Amino acid sequence: MLDTYNKTAVEAIEAAIKIKSHKRVTGPAIEDVLKVGKLMSDRAKETPSPKVLGLMLKENYPEIASLQPCYRSNCRWLYEALSGERDADILEVLGVSRIEDFKSQNPEVIRREYRIRCKEH
Repeated sequence: MLDTYNKTAVEAIEAAIKIKSHKRVTGPAIEDVLKVGKLMSDRAKETPSPKVLGLMLKENYPEIASLQPCYRSNCRWLYEALSGERDADILEVLGVSRIEDFKSQNPEVIRREYRIRCKEH
Protein backbone atom coordinates (compact mmCIF):
# COMPACT_ATOMS: atom_id res chain seq x y z
CA MET A 1 0.00 0.00 0.00
CA LEU A 2 1.36 3.40 -0.97
CA ASP A 3 1.77 5.99 1.75
CA THR A 4 0.25 9.45 1.19
CA TYR A 5 3.58 10.91 0.04
CA ASN A 6 4.04 8.34 -2.72
CA LYS A 7 0.36 8.33 -3.69
CA THR A 8 0.48 12.10 -4.20
CA ALA A 9 3.59 11.74 -6.35
CA VAL A 10 2.12 8.96 -8.49
CA GLU A 11 -1.10 10.93 -9.02
CA ALA A 12 0.86 14.07 -9.92
CA ILE A 13 3.05 12.20 -12.42
CA GLU A 14 -0.01 10.68 -14.09
CA ALA A 15 -1.63 14.14 -14.13
CA ALA A 16 1.47 15.72 -15.71
CA ILE A 17 1.41 13.13 -18.48
CA LYS A 18 -2.27 13.92 -19.14
CA ILE A 19 -1.58 17.66 -19.10
CA LYS A 20 1.22 17.28 -21.66
CA SER A 21 -1.06 15.29 -23.97
CA HIS A 22 -4.24 17.39 -23.68
CA LYS A 23 -5.75 19.01 -26.72
CA ARG A 24 -5.45 22.79 -26.81
CA VAL A 25 -9.18 23.18 -27.47
CA THR A 26 -10.31 21.34 -24.35
CA GLY A 27 -7.45 22.20 -22.02
CA PRO A 28 -6.23 20.15 -19.08
CA ALA A 29 -8.63 18.75 -16.52
CA ILE A 30 -8.67 20.87 -13.36
CA GLU A 31 -8.17 17.74 -11.24
CA ASP A 32 -4.86 17.11 -13.00
CA VAL A 33 -3.78 20.71 -12.55
CA LEU A 34 -4.52 20.49 -8.82
CA LYS A 35 -2.64 17.19 -8.43
CA VAL A 36 0.47 18.76 -9.94
CA GLY A 37 -0.12 21.84 -7.78
CA LYS A 38 -0.33 19.77 -4.61
CA LEU A 39 2.93 17.99 -5.34
CA MET A 40 4.64 21.29 -6.16
CA SER A 41 3.31 22.88 -2.98
CA ASP A 42 4.36 19.95 -0.80
CA ARG A 43 7.85 19.74 -2.31
CA ALA A 44 8.38 23.52 -2.16
CA LYS A 45 7.75 23.40 1.59
CA GLU A 46 10.43 20.72 1.95
CA THR A 47 12.99 22.28 -0.38
CA PRO A 48 15.14 25.29 0.56
CA SER A 49 15.34 26.99 -2.84
CA PRO A 50 13.72 27.04 -6.27
CA LYS A 51 17.00 25.87 -7.83
CA VAL A 52 17.17 22.83 -5.55
CA LEU A 53 13.47 22.17 -6.20
CA GLY A 54 14.08 22.25 -9.95
CA LEU A 55 16.99 19.80 -9.65
CA MET A 56 14.91 17.50 -7.43
CA LEU A 57 12.06 17.55 -9.96
CA LYS A 58 14.40 16.66 -12.82
CA GLU A 59 15.85 13.79 -10.84
CA ASN A 60 12.71 12.36 -9.22
CA TYR A 61 9.79 13.59 -11.33
CA PRO A 62 10.96 14.11 -14.94
CA GLU A 63 7.35 14.09 -16.20
CA ILE A 64 6.54 17.06 -13.99
CA ALA A 65 9.88 18.75 -14.72
CA SER A 66 8.99 18.58 -18.42
CA LEU A 67 6.13 21.06 -17.82
CA GLN A 68 7.08 24.72 -18.22
CA PRO A 69 8.29 26.24 -14.91
CA CYS A 70 5.68 29.01 -15.05
CA TYR A 71 2.96 26.42 -15.65
CA ARG A 72 4.11 24.39 -12.63
CA SER A 73 4.19 27.57 -10.57
CA ASN A 74 0.64 28.44 -11.61
CA CYS A 75 -0.53 24.92 -10.73
CA ARG A 76 0.99 25.40 -7.28
CA TRP A 77 -0.56 28.86 -6.90
CA LEU A 78 -4.02 27.57 -7.85
CA TYR A 79 -3.78 24.62 -5.46
CA GLU A 80 -2.67 26.89 -2.61
CA ALA A 81 -5.34 29.50 -3.40
CA LEU A 82 -8.11 26.91 -3.38
CA SER A 83 -6.79 25.33 -0.17
CA GLY A 84 -6.73 28.74 1.55
CA GLU A 85 -2.96 29.08 1.90
CA ARG A 86 -2.93 32.29 -0.16
CA ASP A 87 -5.35 34.38 -2.22
CA ALA A 88 -8.22 32.62 -0.47
CA ASP A 89 -10.72 35.00 -2.09
CA ILE A 90 -10.10 33.44 -5.51
CA LEU A 91 -13.62 32.07 -6.06
CA GLU A 92 -15.24 35.32 -4.98
CA VAL A 93 -12.95 37.41 -7.19
CA LEU A 94 -13.58 35.14 -10.18
CA GLY A 95 -17.32 35.14 -9.51
CA VAL A 96 -17.79 31.38 -9.30
CA SER A 97 -18.78 29.01 -6.52
CA ARG A 98 -16.47 26.23 -7.78
CA ILE A 99 -13.31 26.55 -9.84
CA GLU A 100 -14.76 24.01 -12.26
CA ASP A 101 -17.37 26.64 -13.18
CA PHE A 102 -14.75 29.14 -14.37
CA LYS A 103 -14.46 29.63 -18.14
CA SER A 104 -10.99 28.05 -18.30
CA GLN A 105 -9.25 25.09 -16.70
CA ASN A 106 -5.80 26.48 -17.51
CA PRO A 107 -4.02 27.69 -14.34
CA GLU A 108 -2.19 30.42 -16.28
CA VAL A 109 -5.48 31.86 -17.54
CA ILE A 110 -7.08 31.58 -14.10
CA ARG A 111 -4.18 33.39 -12.40
CA ARG A 112 -4.07 36.12 -15.05
CA GLU A 113 -7.81 36.70 -14.74
CA TYR A 114 -7.53 36.75 -10.93
CA ARG A 115 -4.81 39.42 -11.08
CA ILE A 116 -6.78 41.54 -13.55
CA ARG A 117 -9.92 41.41 -11.46
CA CYS A 118 -8.02 42.19 -8.25
CA LYS A 119 -6.58 45.35 -9.87
CA GLU A 120 -10.06 46.43 -10.95
CA HIS A 121 -11.35 46.42 -7.38
